Amino acid sequence: MLSSANLIDTYRHFYPDRRGVYSFWSYRTGARLINNGW
Repeated sequence: MLSSANLIDTYRHFYPDRRGVYSFWSYRTGARLINNGW
């Protein structure tokens, strides 16, 4: 459904080679504390 809307991840668009940076972390697993996101 989202792919048909032609949405893009703007951070990945401008910084395609950056690794270890995320725009979403799951609050349930405490992922932000360990920098594990997507």
